[in-house]
Amino acid sequence: MLVEAVYRRIVLTALSTAITASDLLTETLNYNLAIALGSNSEKARSELIIAPILVDLRRTVLVE
Repeated sequence: MLVEAVYRRIVLTALSTAITASDLLTETLNYNLAIALGSNSEKARSELIIAPILVDLRRTVLVE
């Protein structure tokens, strides 16, 4: 269950330390935010806002 182990590590790291958003995440969210807020779909908002945050968090946790 590699996915569960990675998820647990991400959650525990996020809860125990302050993590700064990467430049890539900041740029991605700045680009995606207007599109996401203009969408009436919660799925679209999730994919455009939440997914990049989780990817960046995973990248940060796995690098450490």
